[in-house]
Amino acid sequence: MKSQQIIFSNVKALHRLNFTEIIKIQDFDNDFALNEEYYDFDNYISPGTNKNGRFKSVVESCCDICRKGVLEKEDSWTRSDKDAYDRYYKDFKLKYVSHGSHSVDFLNAAGVNIVEECADWNDVPVLFLLENPSLNYEIYQECPNGKYPTNTWYWIHRRLEKPSNVHLDDYLVQGFYGRMVYALICEYCLLNAYMTNVVKCGLSGEYKDGKESYLGTSWYDRTCIKSCFENVLLKEIKCLTKGFDRLKIVAFGSNAYKLIENCLTERASDRSSIINEIKVQLVQLPHPSSRIKTLYRRYAVKGIMNDLLYNDSSFFLQINQI
Repeated sequence: MKSQQIIFSNVKALHRLNFTEIIKIQDFDNDFALNEEYYDFDNYISPGTNKNGRFKSVVESCCDICRKGVLEKEDSWTRSDKDAYDRYYKDFKLKYVSHGSHSVDFLNAAGVNIVEECADWNDVPVLFLLENPSLNYEIYQECPNGKYPTNTWYWIHRRLEKPSNVHLDDYLVQGFYGRMVYALICEYCLLNAYMTNVVKCGLSGEYKDGKESYLGTSWYDRTCIKSCFENVLLKEIKCLTKGFDRLKIVAFGSNAYKLIENCLTERASDRSSIINEIKVQLVQLPHPSSRIKTLYRRYAVKGIMNDLLYNDSSFFLQINQI
């Protein structure tokens, strides 16, 4: 199938970006994938942990373009913002580093024969976005530049069930992230979906009582957001959409939605941008951690996904009509 061949080629390009530029894997080669050759599914830290697998090769480094982290104090801030900055946030650093995962990665983790079992799956590029990494959750390791790249396959971590055993409603509940996206991939037969954070680095530090906390991108230095979008996310979009003329973006939560909306609309003015070569649709879904009723989450998610996937003139932001 021609579109499968294109997708597999694009996934190789995404792997090279993710594991040589964002997360740097030692001895990376062009066949690198989420399978037994390159990933140890059973190598978790100890019984009782999240039982996340680990890359078989060493994670030797990660992207270090941005170092500044939190914004300088601004005159427009409220008193409470300034107090919080002075007391807690001024020393927060860009620390935890994530990468993205493609449908092919999810399906590999489920042991699916993609060529045979997914021959009639939807090949439209779909980009699932969250805002930024948060806390440790036992998935990172320190590298020489002082940052902490993930040493487990982000969003996936472990073996998954076969698509036929995945029922979407079971995963449309609070607190499901990668597993929810995998359920969406299975429900809508999305062979060309990709999940990532808009900003790859988490901004974190010591908060009250010595406990670790993190900040949303509203606290980030603007140059960090712009740099990550232009140097990483746009490259991911270019890899994902090569050979296709459109991109459907799903942002989880208002923060991710506003962040990517601002980045896209600003970048759309640049005639040389990949954004101006394809049709882009953007919709917002409830954030996985949002405290909304499960029934409403299911109604909203399935209604918006159906409209997005089967209507090229669907609501919300649209760029470059075709």
